[in-house]
Amino acid sequence: MVTRTKKDLVKEVANRTGLDINTVKDNVHAMFDVMCDGLGRDGNIEIRNFGIFKVKSIPERTARNPKTGETIEVPAKKLIHFKPGQLMKQRINNEPVEPPPSPIITPEPVAKEEPKKEEPKKDQRPKRPKPMGSDKNQPAIILLSRPVND
Repeated sequence: MVTRTKKDLVKEVANRTGLDINTVKDNVHAMFDVMCDGLGRDGNIEIRNFGIFKVKSIPERTARNPKTGETIEVPAKKLIHFKPGQLMKQRINNEPVEPPPSPIITPEPVAKEEPKKEEPKKDQRPKRPKPMGSDKNQPAIILLSRPVND
């Protein structure tokens, strides 16, 4: 089993993309920095088809030194847990990888809209205000201003 370093990953990405090694190196460093900040702040990072990074808190506990039998207080700490995604599991186990179906977008034919005919406007009366009472069975009293003829 060969251990791959960050430098190896940068070279591989640069070869695959055709970008400059320094540009890829800066982007990889920036990505790791953003991931570390996100884990410290939010506690979770989910990358679809890759996996989920979670921060788990381990409470303080009492442990025993097996040689001396002395009890020791182990302080609380946080650990990072990684759960691989489905696509990663398939690649690791050399199973055939079926990429997720990509939505095929077909342009729909555009129907020409006929210009709408304007309907003749009717004499519009002012709308009556709705009753203010909470009981709908009782009619509300609505006062309308009318000119007074003497």
